[in-house]
Amino acid sequence: MITFQTRYGYPSVYGTFKKKNETIKITTIPLVKYNKITGIFRIYITHEDSIRIHFYSKENIDSAMNTSLNSKNFHLYNGAIQGYVFSTAKRGETIDNKYIQWLEVNQNRLEERVGFYCIEDWDCIEAYRSPTSGIIYSDPGHTNQIGWSLNASGNGLNGFYHCFLISYECYYDWSQHGFIFSSGNGWNHYPWITNSSSGGTGNGNNNPKIKTWEEQVLIDAKDCLQQAGINGARAMKALQDATKNSCGESYNDLLARTYQNLMDNGKSCTDAAALAEEVKNTVDKTETVFFDDEVMEFFEENELIDPCSGEKISDMLKNEACANQKTLDMEALEEKLDGFDYIINNISNPRINCLWKKLMNSNNNVICEQISYYEGKTELNLKIFSQDLNGQNAITWFDDRDGQPYISFDEGISTKCDIEIIKTMIHESVHAGILNIVKGTHAAGWGINDVPELKNYYDNYSLWHHEYMAGAYFEELVSALKQYFGNEYTDLVYEAIMWKGLHNTTAYRALPQSKRNQIENIWDQFNNSTTCKKSCL
Repeated sequence: MITFQTRYGYPSVYGTFKKKNETIKITTIPLVKYNKITGIFRIYITHEDSIRIHFYSKENIDSAMNTSLNSKNFHLYNGAIQGYVFSTAKRGETIDNKYIQWLEVNQNRLEERVGFYCIEDWDCIEAYRSPTSGIIYSDPGHTNQIGWSLNASGNGLNGFYHCFLISYECYYDWSQHGFIFSSGNGWNHYPWITNSSSGGTGNGNNNPKIKTWEEQVLIDAKDCLQQAGINGARAMKALQDATKNSCGESYNDLLARTYQNLMDNGKSCTDAAALAEEVKNTVDKTETVFFDDEVMEFFEENELIDPCSGEKISDMLKNEACANQKTLDMEALEEKLDGFDYIINNISNPRINCLWKKLMNSNNNVICEQISYYEGKTELNLKIFSQDLNGQNAITWFDDRDGQPYISFDEGISTKCDIEIIKTMIHESVHAGILNIVKGTHAAGWGINDVPELKNYYDNYSLWHHEYMAGAYFEELVSALKQYFGNEYTDLVYEAIMWKGLHNTTAYRALPQSKRNQIENIWDQFNNSTTCKKSCL
């Protein structure tokens, strides 16, 4: 369970919703880590009797969307994707358009719709009802009483059939069919899709009206605390403060939990003592694991980012503390940071900072790839910021005083196209990776002599950083740029942009003149462009 929670986070009330009809109830509960949905639970309850639970990670969902699904898996993942979209929307998160597109493209797979139908077993006997009392008897003389009904047809003289439901079993039919049923059989399609029926009723549609349980709970909880006056205001303030030390729970989560526990214990919000006790219980549970004040202050002043995952170090350590139920103090933090690769982000320019974070969160982290390229022997503690460099795009250097590399981006690049800024970030990141090797900043004390390929450029070229990047690492640089932007540009554009800054190298001068002309024409196009993509504005 700890491994599962470490990977996927915790269930969130915020984003949970329920859909039901006469025969089935489906509850969708998102799993949330670092305020992002990592997967969803789908809980199916049939006729308030049988229950089935499926978990779909976001990785499973993304993989299924790129797979040819058979009829059964199509309907399972169709529901999972709709659930993911609904939960994402309910949480106010941005929905990637690829999920909407998948649902639209696949909405007409009607010939494969799953059949959901139920078989009822009844026992019927001839019965007689008293016209005055409504009591049902098994004989016309009204001596053997078997039930009571004011709605039964017949009277004391005329018999009718009184039926008892013996069993009720529901089934899924995953085969392809046209749903032709004989008269008298009732059935329902899978609740997420448009239905039709023969001999029964169909329920559900492509755009079902979702009844969100979480929304109603929060409305009730807030109304309840408002009725409590000053005591309610104090309670809300205490819960808000508690979120700072909670293990993945939002204010809404804590508010809903407090309110539900209060109701479950038969208390009311106007009961000041009961409310205070329940709030204390909630706060105490959130504060069983937390960072101490010194650690909290450190993370507020320093945004440390893992260079491989793009995640905040504070989130990673907090998640670890939550899993281990152990408070993290400053001494323990310093020990942990000694074993971490991390980036301290102090970029002050809003657009440069925004694009840097997008690069870090793109699963395309060149810094991490650079570390892996050297067999993971380096320890990278990189500090980045922005300042006025008088037109020089960026500089990267190593400070021997603190044993760390630095990257500074020129404030002026914030006016450039996205692809040019991302290229600069990738380029400078490799400089930082090389400096780690040169300075021997790694666990085993390795230096440049331990990396023969890099040593060759170090010994034979004056501009050996750029010569190495152009001669031995260029394909990786182009691949990183292409991976970030996808098919937005041609391969020639990616190569041309990455050559910019490496044009004084032996490898570039060795290119045919015609190829260099193509590359330099592309540079001119971007230099003079007023329509190139610029995000984070």
